[in-house]
Parts: sequence; C-alpha cells; structure tokens
Amino acid sequence: MGGGASKTSKSKSMRARDELIAQHAPSDIPTLSSSQCGVTLGFLVHFCEKVKHAYFKDRETFTTKEVVLKVIKPATQAMRCRYVDLGEPKVPVECISTPVLFISHSWDCPFEELVSLLKTHESYETHPENHKLPIWIDIFAINQHEHSKSHALDDMNNTVHAIKEADRAVVSVGRNLSAFKNIWSMYTTFNLLQHKKKIEMLLASNITFDDFSKATENIDLPKCQGGRGNNWQEQQTEKQLLLADIDNLGKGYKKAAQKIKEGLMNTTQSEVGQRRPSLTASLPHLRG
Repeated sequence: MGGGASKTSKSKSMRARDELIAQHAPSDIPTLSSSQCGVTLGFLVHFCEKVKHAYFKDRETFTTKEVVLKVIKPATQAMRCRYVDLGEPKVPVECISTPVLFISHSWDCPFEELVSLLKTHESYETHPENHKLPIWIDIFAINQHEHSKSHALDDMNNTVHAIKEADRAVVSVGRNLSAFKNIWSMYTTFNLLQHKKKIEMLLASNITFDDFSKATENIDLPKCQGGRGNNWQEQQTEKQLLLADIDNLGKGYKKAAQKIKEGLMNTTQSEVGQRRPSLTASLPHLRG
C-alpha cells in the first residue's frame, strides 16, 4: 500500500523530533499537549511485537481495547498518566514528536492487524526512514484513567488539535468493520473530513467493496457504541459529548453521517485499482 511519507512530511518530522530532543528533557514530556505526542512507527511496531509475546502469549488476535486494559492502564496506574509520560525505558524521548500521520481506528479491531496494515501502507520493510515517521494514536497520547466530563472535553480538544497538526491521516477498518459502529472512530473521521485532511484507507484483506459500501450505508451515529470510560455511565456521558459536537459542526446527525459516508466512499473508490485488487474485482467499471 501507499508510498509512505512525502519529503515534506519527513522533513517536518525530522525537525520536530530534533527540536524536541534539543529543547526537552524526558522529565518535560508530561508538560506537552497530547496533540504533540506522536510516537514513531518503529516504536509502535516494536511495542506490538513485545506485548504480543509478553501479554498475549503470541496469540494471533487481540484487540486494541485488550492492549489498553492489559498493558497501557496497568503500566500507568501508579501515576495515572499517559503512556508517553512513562519515559525511559518504555518510551524513549527520541520516539516522541509532533505527529505527521494521524490514525483513526476502533478499539474493537485486532491490534496487530492495525500495525500490520500501517507497516504495509508506509513501506516499513523497504523504507527504513519510515521507522521514524511520527504517528498519533490515542492509546499512547491520551490519559486512559480520567473520564470525567472535563477530561472528555480535553480529550476531544486534543484529538482535534492532533488532526490539525498532522499532514495526513489513515482510517483503519478492521476485518469486523467495527469502526463504523464506534463513536470515537466516527468522531475522528468526521473531523478529518471537516479539516479537509488527506485521508487514505487501511482495509483488512477480507473486506470487499460490497462489505464496505453496506457498512457505510448503515452508519447511525446515535446508535454507535459509547466512549472509553471505565463504566457505562462514563461511556454514555462521553458519547453524548461527542454526538453533541458532531451534531453542532455537522448541522445535524444525518448530514454529518452523510458527510462521513460520502467522504469514505470517495476515498475508497479513488484507491480501487491502485492498491486493492479484491475491491477492484467488485467494481469492474472502475478498472483500467
């Protein structure tokens, strides 16, 4: 998939990382806004390899939610902090910088699948320079312990700022298509479209165009799963805040949902024939 970061993106990421290392000691990382806390793709790949072996006994499928519950939250419990705040040896300062690539994804999708799709998309194996590509992914940049209304609003604000900071974005759709039923995934996708970010799709290999089309057609924002809180009440409170923001910016749920559907369908159709033979087979009229 994709050719990785552009020269402009690479130079931006290099400057951001150099400035961070020059200006900030590891102890300064907690003062950085979450929107500035991208981690390198190489860090994400090694993190995935490590937790798969250490926490999931090398099993093939474990979700991002499981990673948060079994790895991220226990590691940060004592300080009730973000994962990026842990510092050495877990998160070296040189691995943190302003994001170039924003990741929109669902916690219910397989974590290793997300990482594998990113590696392919960014030509990880053949372009070592992309190991240093700064990406923004919520599990590291957001505090996973605090879920009050004020913290939820802060998370929303930091997420939107991270979207603005990034040069481009990917929307990951795992094999279970849960991204279309997850309120945070829909919120980030909507904001990516609102801010006219360059979006590319990360689609699991089993997904056909018909699957994708049907899933987008059935997007129903009020019926999406709740937020990331520790209990049902916190999740519903967060969900209502996200819905209210979408409703306000999108001038109603239906118009917002239509914007998401059209944006994702247009993005996917533009990629058919370039990198997704399985989807091309479902759209013969789009083949060259």
